[in-house]
Amino acid sequence: MNYTDQSIMYSRIGVYSATGHSEARRLQTEEVNGLRHVLLLRQRYAVLRVDDVNVEDVFTNKSFDESQWEYNNYYGVFLISRVGKTPEWPEFLPKIADFTRDVETARRVVSSPQLRRLALHRLSLLERKFLLHVSMNIANEGGVKEEKEWNNRDFYTAHKVDNNIQTEAGPNARTLLEFFVEKALNHGDDVVFEEKNQPVTLRQLISRYHIDTQTITVDELNHQLNTHADLHTIFLSPFNFMQGRYFAELTKRTLDIYKEDAYSFAEFRLSMLGGSSQEWYELGHWFDRYGLVSPQARCMVRFPRQYRRLRQQGVVKNFGEYLDNIFQPLWEISLHPASDTKLHYFLTHISGFDCYDDESKIDLPSQ
Repeated sequence: MNYTDQSIMYSRIGVYSATGHSEARRLQTEEVNGLRHVLLLRQRYAVLRVDDVNVEDVFTNKSFDESQWEYNNYYGVFLISRVGKTPEWPEFLPKIADFTRDVETARRVVSSPQLRRLALHRLSLLERKFLLHVSMNIANEGGVKEEKEWNNRDFYTAHKVDNNIQTEAGPNARTLLEFFVEKALNHGDDVVFEEKNQPVTLRQLISRYHIDTQTITVDELNHQLNTHADLHTIFLSPFNFMQGRYFAELTKRTLDIYKEDAYSFAEFRLSMLGGSSQEWYELGHWFDRYGLVSPQARCMVRFPRQYRRLRQQGVVKNFGEYLDNIFQPLWEISLHPASDTKLHYFLTHISGFDCYDDESKIDLPSQ
């Protein structure tokens, strides 16, 4: 759309609702007050921190005796204490009853149809204000010719970080296709999994799906990977019969591409389901086994909202077990790093955690 076109007629929008019904105004006022209350609740949880305490100093202190400490799970919250002593609930953490009440309040407010209409109304207003700004100041925003040239130069010399990238989506289409064809032609005898206690080679699997490695295209390869779960797991997952060897080799090729540009970095996402605490150990060993450390990249571990499916399939019995699978290994390695040095090494290269999926849905098991 050409925002400078004088023939464009921008629609008018009222700052306040057009309705004059007293009941509608009362509902709007209640929802706005509820939203303000939720924002105050957010501040209560967003600023949780312990002042004057450096956690790393605790574990690097030579006088620290890990055998004198233990951790326990209370309502999904891990608390550390000396062996044999009952831990006290931290003052900076809300009580479980308060947390449950605050969650219910937030859910009730954000699910309000009236509040959603007000939010859409405000977004529409902001969009039109921006379009008005663009139409009035587009010449000033562009800058003079010399400034544009310097801006282009700065783009290539500025440090750029690609984030929110799934590790399996890191390689470009050409790299993925070349890797697949190379493995199919030169490593067809690799045993990729077992079926009915019989080994299945890569050549047999490709023949089963009638894949022609001489004429396969990028689109066809994507279709095959998305259609056949076993093929996707072999090439794009660290959790498989081959212990993620193909996936690691493909990831290293992607990291080599980043090394060619001194100004490009990446923050890849590695996925875990939370169905078993062993996922942490398997992922840590995979990372260490294939030497995936790179100065150009860091990793984030992401957890899809799959509790509903895991509960229905009987993988986990309750939400508490699901939380234990995610956080218990981290406490164990933090307190006893020598118990699994590979996982401890992997955690030193993790920049954070992420939970993704449709956040408008409450991830609860269906009755």
